Amino acid sequence: MAVVDNSTAGWDFFISYTSADQSWAEWVAWHLEDADYQVLIQCWDFVPGSDWRLKMEQGITQAVRTIAILSRSYLSSVYGGEEWRAARAADPEGLARKLLPIRIESCERPGILRTLVTIDLFDMAAGAARQRLLEEIQSALKGRAKPDIEPNFPVYPGRRPPIIPATFPGNTEYSDYNPSDTERLLLRLLGLGVKDEAVSRHLGVSVSTVRRMISDLMTVLDARSRFQAGARAAQRGWLE
Repeated sequence: MAVVDNSTAGWDFFISYTSADQSWAEWVAWHLEDADYQVLIQCWDFVPGSDWRLKMEQGITQAVRTIAILSRSYLSSVYGGEEWRAARAADPEGLARKLLPIRIESCERPGILRTLVTIDLFDMAAGAARQRLLEEIQSALKGRAKPDIEPNFPVYPGRRPPIIPATFPGNTEYSDYNPSDTERLLLRLLGLGVKDEAVSRHLGVSVSTVRRMISDLMTVLDARSRFQAGARAAQRGWLE
């Protein structure tokens, strides 16, 4: 069975970590390789017979990017410090994003690490952490995190106008008032813009009676104008 020697392979990522965080480093490496990235990681690639110092230098200098698994243990590690500083020195302004810090616990970052945007995977379920890892890595490679679909229109619940329940249109004293057929006809005629004199002839009553009926209906509907009376009568269903 042929064995492939990947000692001269071009790696997408070199994973820098401390032994206390090996399980995290392997988890990250596994999912990156599962997504078809090439990864150099000490616990898999520094096999018996290889020069670990040379391998470390190859990882730092030949891998496109260095992933630093950040934890309190890592930040106190001498070798970890050498590795992330070398990656940072190769890209001091972060334009190529050669150093990608992944935090696996909440920890204070010293010096120039404090200004780098991190990928935070702590306090998450495995599935959500995997999704975030791959999405954030993809964003780092592209240099932008624009979504593939249009964002939803922003709605701010605290700024919505208050919802006021519908209230009875008119004087509540007459909430059960049921107009006569003559009053309903009068309201419909007024809604059509018929003058008082024509209404009186249509109903067979005097003009003064028409105006008294209108005044009474405005009181029932708590309306200040004939137009408002017509609108409130329509709300009550009197014009149907």
